[in-house]
Amino acid sequence: MPTDQVMEQEFEALPPAEEKVSFTDKIRPKRKVILTGAGLALTAVIVLLVFLFLTFQKPPEAILPPAAPSPTPAPFETNIRPASPYATDAAILKIEADLKNLDQDLQNTDLKEAGLNPPVLDMKVE
Repeated sequence: MPTDQVMEQEFEALPPAEEKVSFTDKIRPKRKVILTGAGLALTAVIVLLVFLFLTFQKPPEAILPPAAPSPTPAPFETNIRPASPYATDAAILKIEADLKNLDQDLQNTDLKEAGLNPPVLDMKVE
């Protein structure tokens, strides 16, 4: 059941909140300096010991697999074949010469053929 009563708050009647005191607030300033210095010194010693341990640690011995004998390549055999009967045939030699001449003609041919371009029609039309 809803009620239409308005509750009034009286802030003056509330007791003041207690301030929380941390552990470090209870320690005297001289002791704080001493504890901080001791903590830093301890950290520095630990870092130094780790560094020295890693520096002077003996490297692990590498375990190498047994060396396998390398395969020796087979000697290269040159098969000298007898020349083809067509290598000295006059007709084949003539065809080879004709092919060389045709290749030279193709290399020297102008493929653009500027004479076949349409004329330039740049006229002023008004």
